[in-house]
Amino acid sequence: MLQCKDKDGRAVYLRRTEKVDAGSSNPKQEAQLDEMWFKSILNDSKTVGNEISIIIDINGYSWKLFRWLTPTNLKMVIKAIKLFPCKEFIFHVVNNCFLLKASVNIAWSFMSEDIKKRIKFHFAGWSFLHEHISPEVLPPEYGDQGPAINFEKLAEWFVDQDARIREYLKYRQLNLQ
Repeated sequence: MLQCKDKDGRAVYLRRTEKVDAGSSNPKQEAQLDEMWFKSILNDSKTVGNEISIIIDINGYSWKLFRWLTPTNLKMVIKAIKLFPCKEFIFHVVNNCFLLKASVNIAWSFMSEDIKKRIKFHFAGWSFLHEHISPEVLPPEYGDQGPAINFEKLAEWFVDQDARIREYLKYRQLNLQ
């Protein structure tokens, strides 16, 4: 989660595939983590119209993650996008890897035209991403002008919502130990 908004006032969520440990995690756990972040965004009164820009950095996208692209998992993600109480998700795919074309070919057949229109690929350079999200608010690796991500501050912000998160986890029957 970036502590900024895009040019249209949407909250900005950064998902780095290289940070996902596909060996010790699974799609359901990752989806639940994303959902908790999204819910914390929606509870922020500064988020305009409950919209979220998601930057998906596919640098480091692995074969293990590629194996998660099953019909069941794709249908689950598409359903979550449609049902989540958010006015709009905009997806910005940045960087490139050799598995991307195969992944898009697999996933594309499961997506509605509406979702396909909201996915932006930014392979021609950062200037295309900067048309949507100002380089002044992006971390240096995405524009060389913004502040570095302060993971400690983000963790504090996330944990400050402890009571609400615990209730949510209790509802989901997840063990907190």
